[in-house]
Amino acid sequence: MEEIKEIVGVISRDKKNEKNIIALLRQGTKIRMFYDLVKGSEVSTDEEAVLRIYKESTVSTRAAYSKLKRDLKKKLLRGNLCFSLNPQRDSRETRYFEIQRKFLEIKLLILGGGKIVGLKEAIKLLKKAKEEDFWDITLFLLRMIRHLYMLEKAKMFKKYDQEFKEALRTYNILLEAESLYSRLTAQSAVQKTPDE
Repeated sequence: MEEIKEIVGVISRDKKNEKNIIALLRQGTKIRMFYDLVKGSEVSTDEEAVLRIYKESTVSTRAAYSKLKRDLKKKLLRGNLCFSLNPQRDSRETRYFEIQRKFLEIKLLILGGGKIVGLKEAIKLLKKAKEEDFWDITLFLLRMIRHLYMLEKAKMFKKYDQEFKEALRTYNILLEAESLYSRLTAQSAVQKTPDE
């Protein structure tokens, strides 16, 4: 129940986003009823939710509730992903998820046999990922491009293989820096905490 409450809380902070997501939950269905009960803080435990939605708590109603809870969680998470990537929001996070979405589209295109178009799109997206310093996506794209050239063009393979190695070194340096920063922050927080 805590997971559902947290997701509903996140979604309800953005009224436009919430409106779009609620539209996915048809009025009068158990899934919509469950959402409304959680949002209105009318239920706080799974047992309360079972009783409000199914009017009784039996083995079969608890099993149906478990499925309902999984379905609601899945719909809310998918809806939040779709509607949170609002192109009107210009933030680094939005650009990151947009580049990730395009990466997945290219990957699906290539898996479906569209290697020529997929390769061209991957090279375009690589430029954007590098401009934004999205090193994790840069590495995935370089691996993909390198793999596509591996069997056909040795010269291009070498070029992207070298780029991949350089990006990997940079990414590892960034990860080490992040790790050091996290340890320093944690150490500082521990030192500031009064002794009990």
